Order: sequence, then C-alpha cells, then structure tokens
Amino acid sequence: MANLASVAKRARQAEKRRLRNAPLRARMRSVKKKVSVILESKNIEEIRVFIPQALRTFDKLVTKNILRKQTAARYKSRIMAKVNVIDPEFVLPKITGLATKEAPEKKVVEKKVVEKKAPVKEVVAEKAPAKKTSKKAATKKED
Repeated sequence: MANLASVAKRARQAEKRRLRNAPLRARMRSVKKKVSVILESKNIEEIRVFIPQALRTFDKLVTKNILRKQTAARYKSRIMAKVNVIDPEFVLPKITGLATKEAPEKKVVEKKVVEKKAPVKEVVAEKAPAKKTSKKAATKKED
C-alpha cells in the first residue's frame, strides 16, 4: 500500500493506462504477424487489401502514444520494402500518408541587389598616451 496519496493516485492512473493500452498493443502484434503471413503467401490481392489497413493501424497507434513516430515509420518502411519486391506496381492510397504529395508550385521572385558603399573612416592622429611611472622610479630621479 502506498504511503502517500499522490503515489496511490499514480498507481491508479498507471493501472487505467495499462488496461486501456494493452488491447492496442495486442492489436499491433497481431497486425504485424498477419502482415508477415500475407507477405510470405505473396498473394497480391490480399496485399493490396490488407497492407494499407495495417499501415493505417500503425499511424493510429502513433496518435495514441502506443508507438513512437520513428518506430512506426521503421515498421512501415520495412513492410513497403517487402511489398515492392513482391508487387513493384503497388501504390498506396493517399489516405495512409505514405503516398507522395504533389508539391505546390513555387513563385520565383527576382530581387534587386543594391550595392551599399562602405562608410569612409577618417584617420585622426592621436597623441600617444604618456608613460606611467611608479612612485619609486619618480623618487630615484629626484635623488
């Protein structure tokens, strides 16, 4: 039993999160297994139907903080590399976010270059600062 109320509350929160996240993690594992089975079967029709759903599942798990963004990207990249070996003509629908987006056309604007003249510095002869003498040196000169 927790000695502090805040520790007890944290334990309750952790348990709620565990119960909420466990089915999502299980779904991720089952999707990964199903993808590997489909890729081993090399059935193009199943690949075209299930792979976009699997990639969408990984994206959803990222939004729910079950997977990190880079981890999901790595999983999706490895899956797509295997899919492209089996079916090079496979193209993802734009929904998954992996399809290439057309870049908007950029407007080219010409800028005029204006030359600036550097300011001219005037050289003024300055007097050299007087040498400082110590008290001992001044007393020796007087003697």
